[in-house]
Amino acid sequence: MRLNLTATVVAVGLCLMVSGLTYSASTQVDDVRYTLQRGSSNVTPAPLSLDECMRRKAEMIATESATRTSGSIVYQCIVSNRSMVTFRANPTCPALPAPQGRTVDCPAGTTGAYTQTRSYTSAPYPTCAVLGEWTPAEPPAGICVPVPPPPVEQWTFCAHERQLCAFTGTRRVRYGAGTVWVERDVTAASGGVQCSNSVFGDPAVGITKRCELRAQAAATGTASLTWIPPTQNTDGSSLSNLAGYRISYGSNRDELVQTIQIENSGTTSYTVEQLAPGTYYFAVRAYTSRGTESANSNVESKAVQ
Repeated sequence: MRLNLTATVVAVGLCLMVSGLTYSASTQVDDVRYTLQRGSSNVTPAPLSLDECMRRKAEMIATESATRTSGSIVYQCIVSNRSMVTFRANPTCPALPAPQGRTVDCPAGTTGAYTQTRSYTSAPYPTCAVLGEWTPAEPPAGICVPVPPPPVEQWTFCAHERQLCAFTGTRRVRYGAGTVWVERDVTAASGGVQCSNSVFGDPAVGITKRCELRAQAAATGTASLTWIPPTQNTDGSSLSNLAGYRISYGSNRDELVQTIQIENSGTTSYTVEQLAPGTYYFAVRAYTSRGTESANSNVESKAVQ
């Protein structure tokens, strides 16, 4: 006679009572992964009572910290009809990733940068790790410094219209009145520049104008010069009365208006100091004890920042 069996699964804690099972299955109870498998054909286990099943479950829980390993069987609850409940350990989460770091520029209007980090925290399988927020959320105190405003240009009265604005070298000159001006970099000629429409144009028609000079930056630049002493006069005779040197320099190659005298014939180098930002041109002349002076050396230049 053939019997038709109906499968019935009753879950009690971690133990299952199984009748007429004809397939394999997998599920999750109390954070323990288990599978249902048919018993081996050459094994006929005796059915267990529910009490015995629960007792074995208690034993497993008491010892699982020492015996559970990923993928290995740690407990079997054998029930009727040659079916088994096989408990397996959950997959092991990997080690937490290393914290992340980044450099963040300070907000607009400030200068500087600071470092932010964020770390992972543990979470149950299968999430395993949760990434936190970037910290600190705000720049640390004293890190981000406000960007200083651009320096206010300082202008000094130089001359009224139709007068001479006196200066030497190359200077920034503006010509106009009120809020209407025209600016130019001007190299002094004959002691300065004429403050007139013919030089600058007429930025404010019908209004009496004036010239002003922009304040110069602090004169902190230097230029180091070296030269080879002369040994002969221009007629080829030996030079026996060399007395010293004169250094000429200026902001225009054709107008070396500044002079430094060195009263030592043995000197072969000199550093010119207190130079404001700009480009300067230098030449050296030798002179004798009788006052005779040589022509200028070759002209060299240096840009001072």
